[in-house]
Amino acid sequence: MAPICPSRIGRPRSTSAAPTAIRAATLTAAVATALTMALIVAAPAARAQGQSRPDDDSGAATVDYDPDSRAWNGLHTLTAVARGLGLQVTTDTEVTWEELGAEDVLFVLYPETRLDPSHTVSFIRNGGHVLLADDFGDSADVLGRLGMLRQPGGGAAPRFYRDLDHAPVAVPMAPGHPLAAEVDELVTNLPGVLAQVRGAQSIFGFGPEATVVAAGSLGRGRFVVVSDASLFINRMLQFQGNMQFTINALRWLMRPGRTTRVVILARAFHIAGEPRAVFPSGSVSDTVSGVSVDINRMLDEGNDYLLTEWALHLIALLLAGVIAGLGVLIVPSVRRGRMEGKWTRVRAAGDGEHHAALVARYDRERGDTDFMLPAVILRDSLYRTLSAVLQLGEPPTRLNTEQLVDLARAQCGAPVADALARLHPRLEALPVRQQAASPVRTGYVSRRDFERLRREVDALRTALGEDLHEQPIHGRQ
Repeated sequence: MAPICPSRIGRPRSTSAAPTAIRAATLTAAVATALTMALIVAAPAARAQGQSRPDDDSGAATVDYDPDSRAWNGLHTLTAVARGLGLQVTTDTEVTWEELGAEDVLFVLYPETRLDPSHTVSFIRNGGHVLLADDFGDSADVLGRLGMLRQPGGGAAPRFYRDLDHAPVAVPMAPGHPLAAEVDELVTNLPGVLAQVRGAQSIFGFGPEATVVAAGSLGRGRFVVVSDASLFINRMLQFQGNMQFTINALRWLMRPGRTTRVVILARAFHIAGEPRAVFPSGSVSDTVSGVSVDINRMLDEGNDYLLTEWALHLIALLLAGVIAGLGVLIVPSVRRGRMEGKWTRVRAAGDGEHHAALVARYDRERGDTDFMLPAVILRDSLYRTLSAVLQLGEPPTRLNTEQLVDLARAQCGAPVADALARLHPRLEALPVRQQAASPVRTGYVSRRDFERLRREVDALRTALGEDLHEQPIHGRQ
């Protein structure tokens, strides 16, 4: 969008040398501001695309964002500031990504041709430093890839310079950021706003959802986004805050000891080729970083493509085939013979082991070992003894506690019956052996509880007349 154009414009102060431009903005800012604003307020703004104003008394036409123009809408002051910071200035309209490296700062102002989002983001991620200033140009795709959404704005600003509708004032939103150093405000000119900023920090703005300047890091690079391209024209740089912000932006994007050039691309330009994979830093990790950057770029570029319906169907079929193949590999083959389901069974721990060997194995365990299985085996051995002594025709589990105690009292006496009455409820609560041996069993028996249970069972078996030393108990029920 063409910059603001006052109806009466005086000749700008000379900016042939950068130190003069910087001193004019910092040491005599008050005088420059008063003079410039008096001129701007003299008439309403005219900001139509392609509009030009006379640069001198001859009435020669000027072009918006002309890097060599000293007219109100040129960029001569910006180039002078860059040279004053020791940078070479390049303003070619034909550039290749390959020639841009770690020694460059890329300034893109109001692009009228589409910036390739993948190449721009890759350039930053690989180590490039970029300032993109655009309000209504063709940079929406790049902004989207940087996590920003641009829209017209400025009308909701809390303050306007001299109550001019076209000159909303942006204030610092991150005062501690280097871009906001010594900058109290930015005077804008019919700006756009960044209604959404993700992955970057809002530095200046009109409010929470009306950012004017955002900055951040991506990969090994840095970027600054400004929603008002005319902030950098000669006339707008006569505002003290605008000038100081421009100096801060250049310094923040420069690499100390490495940056030597600023490349300014304005309006109609063309960038060919592809960005370098990695900007050399002299470190051993460059090769590894290059591979990582290439992978990230490949994944990032995938965001630019939308799959067609047939491609989605093809991917779905491929995924279904992969899942089916995994199922064939994981699930065992079914034999043509009888399907006994043996492969689905869980082998019981200690299956077939001698009782003494099983107890010895548990004796070696430490920590919170579950003694549920030994407790069940101990109960089963006691039940076999009870069946033999009481001459039961059926397993003791078929009788309840009261019936079992009455039989023991009638045949073995009160002491055996009383001991069985105290012990049997705990034995009855234990699960069957198959469940106790399963890894998905419920319940828990600690070593201490098992030892107490074993002593009581041994005492009861001794009372029943069983010789525990000469008749070891083993096997399964």
